Amino acid sequence: MSAIKECTLQLLCAICRALDNPLIIFLDDLQWADEASMDMLNVLLTSSELKNLMFICAYRSNEVDVEHSFCKLMDNVAKGDESVEKMELFSLSPTSITSFIADSVKKEEDTEMKELSSA
Repeated sequence: MSAIKECTLQLLCAICRALDNPLIIFLDDLQWADEASMDMLNVLLTSSELKNLMFICAYRSNEVDVEHSFCKLMDNVAKGDESVEKMELFSLSPTSITSFIADSVKKEEDTEMKELSSA
């Protein structure tokens, strides 16, 4: 394992040991990750040293196929690991997006919220 990967792993292990609550790391748009990033992610996801840590990995399934490096990585990680779960999310409707924005900014669903949701 390279020094960078080893140091990153040890740093995350030290941080997680010091925490009272689990650390959650959210990684988005992994359909665009390069091979070096996938290699690092593989080290972290398959390490038995990391405790008290959860990764949430997001990608656009319509932009990858079974040969994509992220799909291969997740298949490899999921083998025999019951803690790995896959959840497919679908696009929100314009009405749902409007409701979400209005709720987030504590406003009524009005023309302004509809304009924001369609932007």
